[in-house]
Amino acid sequence: MTDAEEFIMSTYETVQILSVTNVSKVCLVRNNINQKLYVQRILPTDYRPVYTLLKKCCISGIPKIFEIIYDGKTVVFEEYIEGTPLSTIATALSFDSF
Repeated sequence: MTDAEEFIMSTYETVQILSVTNVSKVCLVRNNINQKLYVQRILPTDYRPVYTLLKKCCISGIPKIFEIIYDGKTVVFEEYIEGTPLSTIATALSFDSF
């Protein structure tokens, strides 16, 4: 990890752990410089190519990617969008009625 990446990581403080799975750990974090909330996604493998493409895109409904750091795992800082999480929506859907 570069000094710049270490500095970026040090500017965020975990507010709440949102989910932990075998694929990722997702946290709500606060940037101590601008006091804004972001989502931090920690992935166990190298997902830089995927998130680099997403960072270049501007697609409505997809959170903006701000930082991508790799040090044996991929750490992504993305836009925090307040509302109902997709996991809650997916759980609430019942496909038995279709």
